[in-house]
Amino acid sequence: MKKQTKLLIVVLLAVLLIGLCYGYKRYKQQNSNDVTKNNQIKSNQTSKNSIDEKSKKTVIDKVTKAEHSKSETDITSAKKAVETLPEGNDKQALAKRINAITVNESNSGDFIVSAQYSEELFSSNLYVTTKDSSKIKGVTVNGDKLKLDDRYIIENGKVKIVFKKGTPKDSIGKVIINTEASDYEVKADVIK
Repeated sequence: MKKQTKLLIVVLLAVLLIGLCYGYKRYKQQNSNDVTKNNQIKSNQTSKNSIDEKSKKTVIDKVTKAEHSKSETDITSAKKAVETLPEGNDKQALAKRINAITVNESNSGDFIVSAQYSEELFSSNLYVTTKDSSKIKGVTVNGDKLKLDDRYIIENGKVKIVFKKGTPKDSIGKVIINTEASDYEVKADVIK
C-alpha cells in the first residue's frame, strides 16, 4: 500500500506540475497579447498625433499665407482650414489672426473700368465693367463668396451682381472682384 500511495503522490505531483506549467504558459501568452495591444494603441495614438500635427501645420501655413497676401481668396481658404481643427486654444488663436487680417485693396483703376447700379423689375443690380472679364474668378460681397449664375453673372464683358430688390446703392457694402492675380474692390465713388 505504501507503494501505491507513493505512486499516487508522484502522479498527483506530476499532474500538478503539468497544470502549473500550462497555467504559467497561458498567463505569459495573455500578458504578451496585452503588451502587444498596448503597443498598438500607443502606435495608433502616435500616428494620429503626427497626422494632427501635420494638418495643424498646414492650417498655420494657410493662415500665414493669408496674412502675407491679404487676398480675399487666401483669407477664405484659411478660415475654412481653421474650421477643420478641433476646438481649443490653437483654433481660437488662429481664428483671431484671420479676423485681424484686412483685405489688400488694390487700386481699382487698374482693372475696374466702371460700375453702374440699377433697379430692375425683380432685383437691384450692380454692373461692373472690367478691362478683361475672362480673368474674373469670383465675386465677394461683404466677405461672402457669391456663386456664379446664382448671385452674379458675367455677360457682355460685364459682371452683373444681383441684390435683393430695393437695396439702396449706398448699403450694398464691400464688393470685391476676384482674379487669379489679385482682388479688386469696387469703390463707392466708381459706382454711378
